[in-house]
Amino acid sequence: MTAFETDFEKVPLSTSFFEASANVNKRSEFHDFLESRTIKSTTNRAYLGAVKALMAEVVSNPYTKLSYFNDGKKLIDQAIKMDPKNAELRYLRFMIQQNTPDFLNYSDDINADFEILKREFENTTTRTSWMKELSEYLKTNKPEFKV
Repeated sequence: MTAFETDFEKVPLSTSFFEASANVNKRSEFHDFLESRTIKSTTNRAYLGAVKALMAEVVSNPYTKLSYFNDGKKLIDQAIKMDPKNAELRYLRFMIQQNTPDFLNYSDDINADFEILKREFENTTTRTSWMKELSEYLKTNKPEFKV
């Protein structure tokens, strides 16, 4: 077990995802950790999908890039279909779609997901780690989206 996997056990999935999205070197470890988990919840499925989509940036073979991206997109969308009211899953798809190149045509849900995220912020007083990370991301990178 690597140090990242040990740390991963101690923190929320969203914190590990945010860290892996910012650090290319940690993506494969996070990916391998999620692949090895026996927990098959919609949340785990969506995080695995999100990190698979991120893995497309790490590999050099164009076929492998597309394969990772498509597998990730499929897992995220399946998780949301199974649990459409789960704002954390919408956060993951929003983050991936916000950073997906236009030619991949994976941006149809940005506005709908953001509306769900906004409602979650309005209706929740306690901020979970993914909400804090989203808020930080939006302030820094997407000021046009206000939560």
